Parts: sequence; structure tokens; C-alpha cells
Amino acid sequence: MTTESGSSEFKGPFKKALSELAATLDEISAKHGTSFVKAGDDKVYAMGGAGYVAVLDESKWDGLVEVLTPDATISVRPGPDGGHEASAPNLEQNVVAEKLLQAAAAIRAYYDRRYWRTPRTAA
Repeated sequence: MTTESGSSEFKGPFKKALSELAATLDEISAKHGTSFVKAGDDKVYAMGGAGYVAVLDESKWDGLVEVLTPDATISVRPGPDGGHEASAPNLEQNVVAEKLLQAAAAIRAYYDRRYWRTPRTAA
């Protein structure tokens, strides 16, 4: 991806979970080759495996981020107070936060088991 996440700026009830997810996605972007698909004028990225996927566009945390788990779809959006709101139908905040942490751990584990790393080239 083209920019780093503003992960240090998370606050509120999802601070820990979103910080962990952002760190995971940033690490994957740095270590593995990532590519995008065009959706209109936006570059859209999907990272994940083992039943967990994070979908975001190039604006990252300044726009909609969707996290799919085996049993929930979580929408993360910038909130009116400068923080981020996360929600999933019929789930309480603490359950949403736990599912975000599970997704970060599952996505990280999936990529850590991969046998390749994108080679670094001299600039």
C-alpha cells in the first residue's frame, strides 16, 4: 500500500483492537507483495486467509474498512470525534473488539506461515 496507517491515533473502546489490526496490515504490506483492484477511482486491497479478511481502500483508516470473520462482518469507519467506530449487526462493542483482535491474530498467523517474503531491492 502507499501509506502507513494512522494506527497511533486510535482511541475509544476499539483502540487496542484497531491498533493491533493496523499493525498487522502494515506489517503484511511491508513484508509481502500486495496488489490492488480498481473500484472506480479507488485502489482496493484485501488481505487475509483462514476465514478472516480485511478489505480497505488506499485511504486506509480515513475510509471504510470491512473485516470479515467466519461469523461476522465488521464495519470500521472514522467517527465524528476523530476516533473510529466499529460495528457489526447484533453484536455488542466488547464482542466486536474481541472479533477484531481475533481477525488480526488469524491474518498475522496466516501470513507468518507463508513460505515466501517479497525480496527487497536496492533503491
